[in-house]
Amino acid sequence: MPRRADSLLHKIIVLLLAALGVCQAATLVAVLLVTRHDVRTDIERELALSEAVFARLFERRYLRLAESLQVLAADFGFKRAAASGDAPTIVSALENHGARAGAGLGIFVDVDGQPLATTRALPELYAGTQWSEMLATLDRSDLAARTLHAQGQAWQLVGVPVRAPERIGWLVMGFAVDDALARELTALTGREIAFVTRDATPTRVLASTLPPQRHAALVAALGRPAPAAELRELRLGDADHLSRSHPLDGAASVVQAVLMESLSAALAPYHKLALELAALFLVTLVLACLGAVVLARGITRPVARLARAARRIGEGDYAVRFDIESDDEVGHLARALDTMQAEIAERERRLVHQAQHDELTGLPNRWLASDRLTLAVNRARREGSSFTVAQLDLSRFKHINDTFGHHVGDVVLEEIGRRLVTRLRRSDTVARLGGDDFFLILERTTLADGEHFIETLRATLTRPVELDGMRVSLDFHAGVAAYPLHAEDGTGLMRRAEIALYDAKSSRRRRVTYAVGRDDHHLRQIAVVSDLPRAMSHGELSLHYQPKVDLGSGEPFQAEALVRWMHPTFGFMPPDEFIGVLEESGHISTLTRWVFTNAVQQCRAWRARGLDIALSLNLSAMDLLDESLPGFFAEELARAGLPSERITLEITESAVMRDPELALGVLGDLRARGFRLSIDDFGTGYSSLAQLKRMPVSELKVDKSFVLDLRADGDDATIVRSTIELAHGMGLAVTAEGVETPAAYRLLTSYGCDRAQGFLISRPLPAAQFEAWLVAIRDADGAFTVAA
Repeated sequence: MPRRADSLLHKIIVLLLAALGVCQAATLVAVLLVTRHDVRTDIERELALSEAVFARLFERRYLRLAESLQVLAADFGFKRAAASGDAPTIVSALENHGARAGAGLGIFVDVDGQPLATTRALPELYAGTQWSEMLATLDRSDLAARTLHAQGQAWQLVGVPVRAPERIGWLVMGFAVDDALARELTALTGREIAFVTRDATPTRVLASTLPPQRHAALVAALGRPAPAAELRELRLGDADHLSRSHPLDGAASVVQAVLMESLSAALAPYHKLALELAALFLVTLVLACLGAVVLARGITRPVARLARAARRIGEGDYAVRFDIESDDEVGHLARALDTMQAEIAERERRLVHQAQHDELTGLPNRWLASDRLTLAVNRARREGSSFTVAQLDLSRFKHINDTFGHHVGDVVLEEIGRRLVTRLRRSDTVARLGGDDFFLILERTTLADGEHFIETLRATLTRPVELDGMRVSLDFHAGVAAYPLHAEDGTGLMRRAEIALYDAKSSRRRRVTYAVGRDDHHLRQIAVVSDLPRAMSHGELSLHYQPKVDLGSGEPFQAEALVRWMHPTFGFMPPDEFIGVLEESGHISTLTRWVFTNAVQQCRAWRARGLDIALSLNLSAMDLLDESLPGFFAEELARAGLPSERITLEITESAVMRDPELALGVLGDLRARGFRLSIDDFGTGYSSLAQLKRMPVSELKVDKSFVLDLRADGDDATIVRSTIELAHGMGLAVTAEGVETPAAYRLLTSYGCDRAQGFLISRPLPAAQFEAWLVAIRDADGAFTVAA
């Protein structure tokens, strides 16, 4: 019986040991298989996440370059150079803008699809079918983006049309897809990256973070790039890698990114664990059955828990905690898995944060601002409430960058971001849209609340920034819009805040609230600039002439040429509307030259018909900064055979104040060539008598605001009489404009005023009607008279 018991016990022990051995062996295999499966699953998930982040980062590069391109394509100076085919100017603009945007390639393509100007010669690029397809896409839409390669270099290209207002070509810029970009993206995604061709046999590596000596192994392992989202196992040297291929431009892409993660490196930490578990297996076989059972229960259960937890990590649940505090191998494995899931979660959090925030200031970027704006709109719609948005732009920020350097500019942007954050509530949002533009979302505020808040920012944002002993003065402009008053969606609110900001900058006001209808007005201003060349060549512009008479003799001696524009779409456009826009855009000189040329030709025609009358024309502030203008005027007069003494050029007091030294130099050149100069709208500017003495003028024109309601006992009469006495004391003639009543005409004559101009004498008339008026005066007694 004892033997049978011993034998049975032996058998039981053997069976238990065998069972223990099988259990331990199965556990070891299970751990290894589950670990390999879960590590592979984790890598596959990380690669998928990295691919999504990579795609977003690549898309952000496209969007950033597209926004930068749209700014350049909308630039009036660039449009003008593009329309005139001025290749050197275009190249200079492409190089300057490319330097700011970080783009290594800039191309301007004319409407025939030919590169008119480029910062880099790439003939192989233009010969490819992908280039032609990109231009075809641009021909159908307002944006095209492709990644192409040429001469062993890949380029991430973005193209937009250039319109003025019709399309005059396409603007294409691109970032180099090189090893530096691969390293940058690897730093953000944590994956090795290689950019390879898809349209060449064999596959060619264009850029990579792998050492050059591994490129051949990568090419051999790939064969040809795999379809998108397919997981492949590659053998590079003595290590296995998992990879995902991502076509940069969809199925038709000629360049593909291959994201790789070392499977061997990921499994390496578990090899030692496998050896330790095997040693533990051998030790437990020597122990007693009870010890084997105890050890089995102490190992298999925690391992099963680890396996379940690892699967949950593989499914993206990073909140798993491993409640195993033992100091054995299972505990090591638990802590290793715990550390791994924490690192994966933190890496994913950093990637998401980087994709949604501005790198310099740490503020939300345009993408996150748009997302929060959409949430604010939805919340306000549900609650029936309102909120306010504002776009801020720092004044003279370009001057700060140019004067103190971009490092100081970056410090200023960071400081402005900090100041704005301190002023906002937790529910509000401040974002940096790019450059020196900031965007505010003020939740649950009325328009009045938002306007008041922007006004209170003055003390906060205009406080100088002190850096290395320097004080950088600051100021800002702001455009304000409100939901739902101005727009009922996020895109509309952003656009209208931007339009209000444009109005604030144009009017030199700190804050402007969007005014209903400004969208159309903004487009109308753009049309003024783009349509000017057509207007000059298609007869939309015309000149009207208003006579001036000598108050002593009543003789008409001069006519002021005034431009009129009959737009085919907008109808009659008042000069006050388009003159200011052309001055702001830098195109006023083109109009001035057209007016001068046509007025001189009309004067020559009148002289040929026996009507000898002098002309006066208006110059803008920008004209006085054009040192080539006097020479142009002289050439036109010489061509027409007219003396310069017959031309009077009218300027305003404020026109000289923009750059007094340069303006006075241009005026001096005009006076030296024989032109007469007159100060227009005298009394409304801010020039001093000392400044007036320096100006080589021969006439003052009293502004019509003092003449329209002129009465002998009024304040206007005192101002007009004093102005006439002052002018005569300085040896200047005086012309009163705005004369509309016989009483004003007689008062001006009694004050000793020299000349008069106004509706009493005649309205501005087209050339033919003015000529008829002039002939009628000449055929009477040759003088204009006022009834007693």
